Amino acid sequence: EQDAAYYQQGNIQVTADIHQAGLQAYHVAVWEQFQIQGQIIAPLLTGNDLWGLLCIHQCDRPRQWQAEDVQFAAEIAVELGVAVQQAQFRAQTHLQAVALQQAAEQQWILFEVVAKIRESLDLDVIFKTTTQEVCQLLQADRVAVYRFYPDWSGEFVAESVAPGWV
Repeated sequence: EQDAAYYQQGNIQVTADIHQAGLQAYHVAVWEQFQIQGQIIAPLLTGNDLWGLLCIHQCDRPRQWQAEDVQFAAEIAVELGVAVQQAQFRAQTHLQAVALQQAAEQQWILFEVVAKIRESLDLDVIFKTTTQEVCQLLQADRVAVYRFYPDWSGEFVAESVAPGWV
């Protein structure tokens, strides 16, 4: 949490030599596992949220990072943050478009079912037509209408079953 708060503020960590930087022992232990000698860590921010980190490692030796290196890492991190934000926005927009399309399709299905229901006044025909249309249009395996009696027993009054199902 402490590290996240540091990066959340937009801070960049520049380490020339992990063994000479006065780092916490757990940081050094983790970085040694990856053979890291020096590094630049820049936050990837989406708005004010810390999405991740851009980590640039020097593994063969410690490295004195130049100001241009740090500036380059900062600029790349900003661009990556913007790219993540745009990708999230596109994904959200796509989900909204899919939801709108599904809603429109459901409205059309409802319109078609209601139109076929209105073609008859016979309840048996209405239930049969409705279960068949809904089963077909929603590509469901089974659609049924179940009627309750006053004692809460009941019966299926109409059912449509897709091919291959009993």
